[in-house]
Formats: sequence, structure tokens, C-alpha cells
Amino acid sequence: MASGLVVVDAALSLLAIHMRKPNWLVEKWLLVLLTMIVVDLVTVPNYGARGAVYGYIAGYAVAMIAGIGFFIRSRETVAVKQAV
Repeated sequence: MASGLVVVDAALSLLAIHMRKPNWLVEKWLLVLLTMIVVDLVTVPNYGARGAVYGYIAGYAVAMIAGIGFFIRSRETVAVKQAV
């Protein structure tokens, strides 16, 4: 499951790079870092290494969701520019 999230995240990161939106990447990875820290703090004491894997998966899931959100936000900007 996690490997699929990595591939989707890589594609969405390339989209942000292509659109010249480096701030999106910084925002996304700060959100991922925060997610991983919170999930690790909660799960590692109880589950050990498996809890760390849960943090990794949660981080990449958030990265994918944020990437999709940025993509949708970029499409709205294009639609507004075309309408004007």
C-alpha cells in the first residue's frame, strides 16, 4: 500500500515543480512531517517498529491528499483565468 502512495506523491510533486510552485512543496512536506511526528508519538510506544511504519504510511497518505488538493486548487485558478 505504501509504495503506491509514494508513486502518486512523486507524480504530484513533479506537477508542483512543473507549475513552478515550490511553496506548495514546502507546505506539503511540513504537513507530512507534523503528521508523521504525531502518529509516531502515539503509535511507537505501543506498537514499536510497526508504529513507525504506521507513521510512514500516514505521512505519505497526507502527502498524496495534499498533492491532490493542490492540483484541484491549481485547476480552479486556471478556470478563473480562462473565464475572465
